[in-house]
Amino acid sequence: MLELIYKPSSAFMVFMCLISFHFFPVSALAADVAAAFSFPPNDSAAKLPLNIDVCLIDNFKTAEIVVKGGFTMTAFPASPEKKPFRLSASGMRLAVDRITESKPAVVKYYAILKTFSYSHAFRDDKKAGVIETLSEFSAKFGRLDFFTYGCVLSPANGAFDIDVRTLFAASGPFETEKECRAFCDGVREKHKTPAFAHPVREKRPVCVFSVIAEPLAHAGAAAFKAASLEDIARIELSASNEILVKNMEFGRGDSWHNFKDARYVGSLKISADNAGLIQMVNNISFDELLKVVVPSEIEPRSPYQAVCAQAVAARSEVLAKFRTRHTESDYDFCSGTHCQAYGGIANRREDSDRAVEETSGKIVFSNGHIVDTVYHANCGGVTEDSNKIWSAPFDPALVKINDSTAEAALELETDEAALRAFILKPPPSYCSVPGACANPDKFRWKREFGQKEIDEMIKKQFDIGRLETIEIIGRGRSGRVISIELKGSKKSEKVYKELPIRKLFGMLRSSLFTLATGVNGAGEKRFVFRGAGWGHGVGMCQDGAKGMAILGRTFEEILLHYYSNSKILNFN
Repeated sequence: MLELIYKPSSAFMVFMCLISFHFFPVSALAADVAAAFSFPPNDSAAKLPLNIDVCLIDNFKTAEIVVKGGFTMTAFPASPEKKPFRLSASGMRLAVDRITESKPAVVKYYAILKTFSYSHAFRDDKKAGVIETLSEFSAKFGRLDFFTYGCVLSPANGAFDIDVRTLFAASGPFETEKECRAFCDGVREKHKTPAFAHPVREKRPVCVFSVIAEPLAHAGAAAFKAASLEDIARIELSASNEILVKNMEFGRGDSWHNFKDARYVGSLKISADNAGLIQMVNNISFDELLKVVVPSEIEPRSPYQAVCAQAVAARSEVLAKFRTRHTESDYDFCSGTHCQAYGGIANRREDSDRAVEETSGKIVFSNGHIVDTVYHANCGGVTEDSNKIWSAPFDPALVKINDSTAEAALELETDEAALRAFILKPPPSYCSVPGACANPDKFRWKREFGQKEIDEMIKKQFDIGRLETIEIIGRGRSGRVISIELKGSKKSEKVYKELPIRKLFGMLRSSLFTLATGVNGAGEKRFVFRGAGWGHGVGMCQDGAKGMAILGRTFEEILLHYYSNSKILNFN
């Protein structure tokens, strides 16, 4: 939840930069409401421009880094009585060669039942409604727990602050994510209330490791004596030039999963992840982050106005989610598509650098709030309401858009025949403009599974026996499947939300599909999925943005098309 706070003069622009913490003493203004439900206080603030912590790798037992230029490294021992080891030199190979002690974090899970803007809980015109809603939830679910994340962002020369603080009302705790998800499914089934599992770290992990630091052959007179360090809990490294991370993992869990070397700027921290293994976090300036994210997310040779739209969307999404993602970990964002793809400086391009610079400070707002400008590869001709895809409040900026160049009326939620016709004979749309979609399989696709294959996929999650039927029990307004029932020879199971449904069937391109069954020549039952689009389908369609740019639209027009009831503002 996000809100603009307008201020009469720059005298009110002073905030303490406390971005490393989530909880602070509660103000007197908030005392009455906070007392009613014991809300945790959140007076956190941060000044723009930001520095961002991005997790590059985690769940690793070894790591290797090469620095060719000048650097400063500090290795912090696990034993508090030992002094840190410091080294400043030029040219180094650093290897984490083994873990000597490992303890995972203690993480509990809470079912998030309701999400509020933090400030609404204390505003005179909003707090009564918040308390009424929470009273209803308390009557249904018993004692509620509350968590608050995010902060108030203060642009350096702006006339307003951006409030990205969020308040979660929760039930729990649960020992495992599986237990929590089962409870959330029950809440959704019985009370028609969307709920989701939220991890909360109760005890930090431990990972003690040994490292080898050795000079590079070209270091010459600047070479240092090789060092083997034991009992290390954390390493901090800054470099005057780029840092090479060897054998980086990309696309974990995706079809493009691979390992390759990647180069980064800024500083690195090596420490324990929640599994008690190695994680590597890159601290980088906001603009440097965007100059890697934008070309990592949009294809080379995309029309320039589409690249500019991508830059503004990426900037807005970072700000909207700042200090609200990966709250159980020691970083702001991951480097995968769960947050935004961050593939290293080799991805940087001249056009995307220019787009970031020329749109500097520009973000998308709606009704006084910054928009969480999510995007996806291809909408297939229609986008979806965000609250149908995720367990989130309704957002008038993230609603179904008919992405047709002909402005056709598409009512696909309940009309199965219309949906089949839409998929088989699609109307003209921005994401099908010639030159917009490099891979036609993104716009329309087909997946077919035999009985044995689909039974094996389902068995990984559910023991229902032999699959007999798949019943689609819920679609969003775009026709995207949001709930199904699997009926098997042993029992039935329901699956909710588009991503779990896509993953269940081998990561379908999207959940905008129709399903048919038949029998092949050998008499085997077949399950045939015919679908449209690639991705979750909320917000900006990247291929659609390219199509609009090809047709002469500006980046502002592209953004206002995909983010309804919005406007472009500049926080500079």
